[in-house]
Amino acid sequence: MLAGAFANAQTFPGVTALNLLLFILLIVLQKNTIRTIWQLWQQSRLSKED
Repeated sequence: MLAGAFANAQTFPGVTALNLLLFILLIVLQKNTIRTIWQLWQQSRLSKED
């Protein structure tokens, strides 16, 4: 799967392995950020109910 994505990236001009890595990193960071915001929102909601 990763090899396929890498092969596809090579066919487009200007898209390098580095760009692909940055793109994957961005997705991972976004998922973590959304999860963190969700947890903080849940905590603030719980503390308001107390």
